[in-house]
Amino acid sequence: LSLPFIDSDDEIVAAAGMSVADIFERFGEPHFRDGEHRVIKRLLEEGVKVISTGGGAVMTPDTADLIWQNTISVWIKADIEDILKRTMHNREKRPLLMQDSPEKVLKDLLSKRQSTYSRANIHVGNGFDSSPDTCIEDILNKIKGVLEK
Repeated sequence: LSLPFIDSDDEIVAAAGMSVADIFERFGEPHFRDGEHRVIKRLLEEGVKVISTGGGAVMTPDTADLIWQNTISVWIKADIEDILKRTMHNREKRPLLMQDSPEKVLKDLLSKRQSTYSRANIHVGNGFDSSPDTCIEDILNKIKGVLEK
């Protein structure tokens, strides 16, 4: 796409001067979500780019509205086993996975979030064994379809 790529969690860390896990521990999830909202709003105001958000970003209604109304949103779907494989190597950076059995937490989160995630403009599957190139190609083709409407 020849666009800048920004990870909203990286921007939150830079703005707060501490890790996501530290923000959760010291101030709690609501404080983190507040900062996340401000960062995503700023990123959207700065112009067109690809923004990667954490899975909980759209669970805050004001942040979800920003995303649904101002972006082409993509939900990259994967099953619990694949998400576990992808997240266990840096579990300490994911505060919600430190509270209980990671598998249970992920199942509960997906159950709560799935209907909200389904509001995304584009849905693509990305299993652990699938090629990132295939996923990207699928996303690009679907973006073209959205833009042609």
